[in-house]
Amino acid sequence: MKKLTIVIATLGMLAPTAYAEIDFSGEAYLGYGNAAGGEEPGTEKGLAVLDLMASERSQLDNGHEFYWRARLRGRSDREDISGVDNRIFDGEISYDMEEAGTITVTSFNEENDRPWADGEIMNRGSVSVHPVIRKTYRSVEDSIPISVGNGYEVRQPDILVQYGNSLNNFFFEANAAPLGTYGGADADERVYRNDEYSEIDARIGYKFENVTLSYRRNDLQDNKIEAHARLAQYGLYFGARYETQNDDSSIFHRGGSVSWRPKNMGYLKSISYFYGQNDMIHNNVLSVNVGGNRWRVGLATDRHSDWAIEGAYDVNERLQILAGIDSGHDFREGFDPAYKPPVSAPERGDSFEVGVRMKF
Repeated sequence: MKKLTIVIATLGMLAPTAYAEIDFSGEAYLGYGNAAGGEEPGTEKGLAVLDLMASERSQLDNGHEFYWRARLRGRSDREDISGVDNRIFDGEISYDMEEAGTITVTSFNEENDRPWADGEIMNRGSVSVHPVIRKTYRSVEDSIPISVGNGYEVRQPDILVQYGNSLNNFFFEANAAPLGTYGGADADERVYRNDEYSEIDARIGYKFENVTLSYRRNDLQDNKIEAHARLAQYGLYFGARYETQNDDSSIFHRGGSVSWRPKNMGYLKSISYFYGQNDMIHNNVLSVNVGGNRWRVGLATDRHSDWAIEGAYDVNERLQILAGIDSGHDFREGFDPAYKPPVSAPERGDSFEVGVRMKF
């Protein structure tokens, strides 16, 4: 964390002076469930998460834009979530140089929310509904676990250095994680690891009017091709990807999605289908989202007949009530980001989580 602080402070001093108001905010979550707190389902426990955030966006005299944000996060289950989203402090600075591109230094590297219901709210356990088991492309941003004895240690990139630029419809991105560590030791010192990690990768692409194509490659010779298309007037959105590892087409991952987001259809907000396959297994997910002005519900199921439901109700602009439940899963049917790919999560029964989120 000292290395992160030094880098952020140094780049901050390089930016021209500009003054803007600092935006302070916070969020508190109190939850309860039989999978909360990292416990096995069947053991009911509470979960508390507190976030304190600050950010500032400044327009500089030379027309460039300087942005920073920081977050302090406290989790009652910090010791139980195996390195996934368990930092106490995260920081980010970004310098937009207009035609010269944008450079960002960040430590934000959270497990992303899935675009379908998985039954979890703030818990970080295994999920029963998912379209893939193992990632083939080893992204720089990933917190890659490695086996250590009979357990696992999760890679902490510490900081990510990112650069992006565009020219007309072409775009380019580069990512690097030069300070990756496993359990506090430099990743290069872990000679007994059996999983390689990516330190740098790049992405190039082109944006047509309704289609975006991109190609990504890292220093491990992994490849990723993506295509996204939309027919906005019909509310239709499509996605497809193909990945290989070590330039070996026998180690692959492919997937796709189709989403219909109709307008003026009352409570129906979207119907989506997700598909994923690699050289070991395949799965698909059907997702339906409904909602009104102050409430929303998501339902999802996959080819194993596992299912999950999530719901939220906005009491007011600051207070929200949430709930989630899932069916559980058999062995090799669940997925946990804290487990070493391609090992899937152990089988478990159904789980539930209810909570209250308050913004301030």
